[in-house]
Amino acid sequence: MKRILATVIMAVLMMSSFTFAQEGTSSRTIGVTGEGEVSVVPNQAVITFSVDTVNMDARKVVDENNAIVNKFKADIIKLGVKESNIKTTSYNFFKDYDYDSQTNKQVFKGYRLVNAFEVKVENIQMVGDVLNKAVEDGITGMSNVAFSVLEKDKYYAEALKKAVANGKAKADAIAQGLGTTVKESLKVTEVSASYPVTYPVMMLEKSAADAGTAISQGELTIKAIVSMEYSY
Repeated sequence: MKRILATVIMAVLMMSSFTFAQEGTSSRTIGVTGEGEVSVVPNQAVITFSVDTVNMDARKVVDENNAIVNKFKADIIKLGVKESNIKTTSYNFFKDYDYDSQTNKQVFKGYRLVNAFEVKVENIQMVGDVLNKAVEDGITGMSNVAFSVLEKDKYYAEALKKAVANGKAKADAIAQGLGTTVKESLKVTEVSASYPVTYPVMMLEKSAADAGTAISQGELTIKAIVSMEYSY
C-alpha cells in the first residue's frame, strides 16, 4: 500500500513539474515591432475643386456657377477624364452677409453658391493639363492633389511581408543577446498602414498660374507596421 501511495505521489510531482516547466516556458516572450516599406510611382490622382459665386439675384448665381462647372467638366472630358470620375462632394446655397461694425448690423451681400467636386485623373501625365484648364475656365478653388496607385493592396501586401521579416529579425537579435533562440510566433497584429501623398492648395495655385503647369508626383511610400510576440 505504501509503495502504491509513493508511486502516486511521484506521478503527481512529475506532472506538477512538467506543468510548471510548460508555464514557465510560455511566459518567456519577446515583443517587437516590425516595419516595412515599398516605394512605387503613383499612376493616378484625385483633385478637389470648388466654384464659389455670389450674386444679388438667386437665379443668376446658380446659372453663373453651373456655367463655370459645366464648361470645365466638358473641357476635361475632352482631355480624356472619364465622366464617371467626376463626383460632386458638396453643394451649398445660402444668403451671404457682412457685418457692419458702425451700425452693428448684418448687411446682405447676395446669394452665394459653393459647388465642390472631385476629379479622378487616371492618366498621371494629364494632371498638369487638368489644372491649367481649371484656371482657364474660372475654377475658384483647388484644395489638393492626392496621388495614389491603382493596385495599392498589392504593394501593401509586400510592405506587410517586409514588416514581418523585420520583426522576426529583431526578435532573433534579442534572443541571441539573451543566449537563446526564438521558438514560435505567438501573436502578430497589424498596427497601421500609410500611403498618402498630398499637395496643398498654396502649391497648386502658385504653379497653376504659370503656363504649362508641371506637377512632379515623385514616389509614393507605402508603409506597414506590425506588432509581434515570440516565445523563447
